[in-house]
Amino acid sequence: MTDQEYWDKLDRIARELFSKPEGPSVWRRFHCLCLRRVWDYISDQSCKKIIEVTESYIAGELSQDELARVWDRAKSVTDEEWSIVFRKKSPESHLWPLSGEVDESWIHYSCWSCATDAADPMLRPSMIPGASTIPVWAMARRNLRERGVDVDSESARDVIQQEWDRLNAVEEEAQLQILLGLVRERQVSEDGLQG
Repeated sequence: MTDQEYWDKLDRIARELFSKPEGPSVWRRFHCLCLRRVWDYISDQSCKKIIEVTESYIAGELSQDELARVWDRAKSVTDEEWSIVFRKKSPESHLWPLSGEVDESWIHYSCWSCATDAADPMLRPSMIPGASTIPVWAMARRNLRERGVDVDSESARDVIQQEWDRLNAVEEEAQLQILLGLVRERQVSEDGLQG
């Protein structure tokens, strides 16, 4: 499945979910489950706390106002994390240099960005979880390094992109399966209520 096919499929399912009263809650749960899937890559305990608070909101343990306050704080951190990533960009190029430090910055930013989206009180169907990129940033260069590729060389950029794309496709498929599982669960629940 191409990236475009993946995004189109998620978009179609999201729009269908949002046509139902419980749709936003299912979509928020999907965001949280995607983050739970990559939990071990999230090193910042404050970021993990945002996800846990969002799960409490889904469970009805927090008001929307409380979630909004958490989201507001998370949004500030996400903006700062983006500033850190952006400052690492090569001034003479639209690309970032190949380095573990850049990878770590992207991982940190991606974790915060995904957690912030999950907590957004105005969650929309167009907000598709980007959690698939978290393990991809962590593993693409590492996998190639283990295969003997000089991953710090600009000449390796195409090979790194291919590995990144391969890993991302695997992660996107896993996310899609999470969503399809939630949709099936909801349908079984609806059938049980009607039967």
